[in-house]
Amino acid sequence: MKKQTNEKMENGITLLALVITIGKNINSIYPLFAYNIHNVHLIVDNENNNYSVETTENGDILYNKDKTTLISVIYQIQGTFNLANTVKVIGHYAFHCQDQMTSIILPEGLTEISYSFNYCNSLTEITIPSTVEKISGAAFSNADNLTKIHIDKPKDSISGSPWGAIRGNRIVEWRSN
Repeated sequence: MKKQTNEKMENGITLLALVITIGKNINSIYPLFAYNIHNVHLIVDNENNNYSVETTENGDILYNKDKTTLISVIYQIQGTFNLANTVKVIGHYAFHCQDQMTSIILPEGLTEISYSFNYCNSLTEITIPSTVEKISGAAFSNADNLTKIHIDKPKDSISGSPWGAIRGNRIVEWRSN
């Protein structure tokens, strides 16, 4: 269910906000948040067994119920984003068009990166933790300014390098522990 809310601000301007409620029986929302949907307020029914939302000072973040899969960041990231330590999988389009995100901190424990960082044009480098086992073949496609992918693993231990990065394998730096 979608609804629009009005909020009067001090200066007389009315702010329109889109509120999306994810009901208790919803078990698939893909690709609802795949294409640059930002500044939407999410409400997840307490009885929904599939999704949870975290509301931060910047906006909402959508996860699966136990917060092991990041589904989408529902606001425009400015600067650095710290991924929650509970996340094991970054879902498809989770950071689609986050063109103002300059860096991301990925926690140890993360195991999979899906087609997630496409069109993240302010992202210049990323460090992949040693726990990552799988990266989508197009994880970094159209992230035009990505110049370094640091991987805390032995060379070629994750197949598919450079995972869609426009500058190719020359930007991948394998760092074995």
